[in-house]
Amino acid sequence: MGLRWGELGRHHIRGLFHTSPRDWPIVESWDATAEALQGISLERLRTHGRSVWDIAQRMNRVLAGRELFSDSLLDEGWLTRIFNSAGLDPAFTIRRMDAEVLILELAKLRGLDAGNYERARLKAKRLAPRIHRAGADARHLAAFRTEVAHTPANLS
Repeated sequence: MGLRWGELGRHHIRGLFHTSPRDWPIVESWDATAEALQGISLERLRTHGRSVWDIAQRMNRVLAGRELFSDSLLDEGWLTRIFNSAGLDPAFTIRRMDAEVLILELAKLRGLDAGNYERARLKAKRLAPRIHRAGADARHLAAFRTEVAHTPANLS
C-alpha cells in the first residue's frame, strides 16, 4: 500500500495510502504475505496513510498528460482501485512495461555492450538495492536508468 514512482532520479508521492471502509473494504483484500514482504502493517497503514483521494489528486496534478509505466499487473490493479475508490479518472495514461526492458532499450540506443550494461546494473544495485518496497524499488530503477544513461558508449 505504498506508492512511489521515479523520474530521472526524482521520486514522487512519499508515504502510504489508506482507505475509508465504505470506499474500499481493505480488510477483505488484505494479504498477510504481502504485509510480510512489504513490511507495512494494516495498523501502520490506518495510522499513517493518506487518503486515496489525496493520492489520486496528487498523481493527476503531477502526471497530467503523461505516461506512467507500471511493471506489474498487480500495480495496475491497485492504481485502478485507487482511482475508482477516489471517484476520479486518471489524467495520465497507465501503460504496462517492464522498466528493465525500457532501460535495456536505452542501453541499446546508446550502444552499450553487455559488459557496460552489467556494470551499470551492478552499480545501481549497490547504490539503491531493490528490496520490494515502493520507494526503494523506484530509487533502484531510477539509479539503473541514470547509470545506463551516463555510462560511456562503446567506441568500437
